[in-house]
Amino acid sequence: MANESRIKNNPQSNIKSSIDRKEELGRVAEEFVVNFEIKRMKKHPDRNSIRIISDEDCGAGYDILSYQKESSIFLDKYIEVKSYSGEPYFYWSINEVKVAEKEKNNYFLYLVNRDEMGNNNYSPIIIKNPYESVFNNDEWSKEPQSWKFELKDDA
Repeated sequence: MANESRIKNNPQSNIKSSIDRKEELGRVAEEFVVNFEIKRMKKHPDRNSIRIISDEDCGAGYDILSYQKESSIFLDKYIEVKSYSGEPYFYWSINEVKVAEKEKNNYFLYLVNRDEMGNNNYSPIIIKNPYESVFNNDEWSKEPQSWKFELKDDA
């Protein structure tokens, strides 16, 4: 009994379960977006090539590869999926920002409301070129959540 109480009050255990929960919610949102994209590309002959890329390359800076148009010959749409509940918000890693800056109009941010995913006609918020339309835009508030510190060579 005492050991069970210690586990429940262990901050590291709580952090781990919080991380696991966020990963689970993210995965469900990614699967929702893959299905959304496959339906959107219903006439594309290779629509089943649309896939979650984060399984293969977690450092890619995006989660899903898709097609921008039905005439696209190759997977030319890089989608970063962020899920939320309530008002739209998200955390964006420096790697994701750099890839968005590089890929410009090929990079999309899909904001998925977890409260609405079960509705048949629900569409996520889709933001094309979020580096310009979010990161470099005053309509979105931003605040740093962490800092990187390195010991200087001459210290």
